[in-house]
Amino acid sequence: MKFPRSTLLVLVAAASSACADPEMPAPKPEMHEPMASEQDASARAPEMPNTNVPCQVPEPPPIVMKTSSGEQRGGPGSYCASGPGCNLCADRWLAPRESTVVHEGDEIVFSMPEGTLRDGGDACMPACPPTLRILVQDCKGQYHDVERVLLVEDKPWQVSLAAGQYTLVADAHFTGDNGSAGGTSANFGLIVDKQRERGRAEPPGRIEDCSKRIVDFVSDVDAGM
Repeated sequence: MKFPRSTLLVLVAAASSACADPEMPAPKPEMHEPMASEQDASARAPEMPNTNVPCQVPEPPPIVMKTSSGEQRGGPGSYCASGPGCNLCADRWLAPRESTVVHEGDEIVFSMPEGTLRDGGDACMPACPPTLRILVQDCKGQYHDVERVLLVEDKPWQVSLAAGQYTLVADAHFTGDNGSAGGTSANFGLIVDKQRERGRAEPPGRIEDCSKRIVDFVSDVDAGM
């Protein structure tokens, strides 16, 4: 008796299944093991930078004012500093923590003990060397820029100001020992009064004695005289 070809294939498959060893476990699928070259490539793959990490740049080192009666640490002012991979700027005005009483003719020295004060180099045009701004405050609490002098680190500056209360602002580029660099400023309180003993005094505040001399002096400066 002849069977169709399709029927024979079914019978052979059934016979093979019947002869299979019931104890034989089913074959496991083969797992692909990565080749050595693939492992190396994975190890060499660069990590993506974490853009959420905040810019961490040390603040500029403090600027110090030295007189015959001691040192005054400048109140931190605005600055821009650069570090590894980022820049950080802060716009601020912190009043001097104290004042220093000096006499006309005394010498004052400014320095950055934990860094170096310098000019801006190619970072600014025209040139921007370290500068000392001398401010007075009027009866309304407004500051007026009355004089500017070039500031050279560790070089004495001789006081030639009239008697009165002043705020000095040192502006300079810097390179810090802590790895930061950029531009910074610091504020100092100064009292010129030969009737008082040299030394420290309370921080300068708003001028209460609105003498005619101070008012006229500020008016002259505003007028460009």
